[in-house]
Amino acid sequence: MFGLLPKKYKKEVLLEYRLRLSVAALGLLFLTLCLSVVFFAVSAAILEGKEETVLNEKKTIESSLAAKNSEELLKTARETKVLIDVIMNNRKEELSAVIEDVVGYKQGLISVSGFTLLRGNSDDNSSLFIEGFATNRGALIDFADRLEQSDYIENVDVPISNFAEERDIDFSIKLSIKLQ
Repeated sequence: MFGLLPKKYKKEVLLEYRLRLSVAALGLLFLTLCLSVVFFAVSAAILEGKEETVLNEKKTIESSLAAKNSEELLKTARETKVLIDVIMNNRKEELSAVIEDVVGYKQGLISVSGFTLLRGNSDDNSSLFIEGFATNRGALIDFADRLEQSDYIENVDVPISNFAEERDIDFSIKLSIKLQ
């Protein structure tokens, strides 16, 4: 039927059709825009509420961690202080006697370069490591034999690797010591 209309009316109908189509499209676009704004506003409000909740939880967690860490640090500091007191005050004289024995047993062919004390869980379970230099294997064997004669030394452990060289030996000896 559209084809039977004169050109003038065809243009008017076509113009009217395009106008209505544009109005409908713009109406749908406006409706979509309004719905988007509403949904965005709701999402923003929900997000703001969750942000406040997360920030409050973060502050709570940080404060509890700070309190927990400070308690742990205080506990560790107290334990360390007790250990230092035990090592420095209670056993100072006995450790000095052990070291004096070790130094007294060395001869000119032995040079002691360091001591390392390892405290065990109990007083009976302590080890003293001696590091040094021996000019020959015989001097090292003689030094180890003399250490076994000490009243403070329970056991002398000389690794077999110390005897691999005949001369110029860097040695490490483990002493199990008895502290009363």
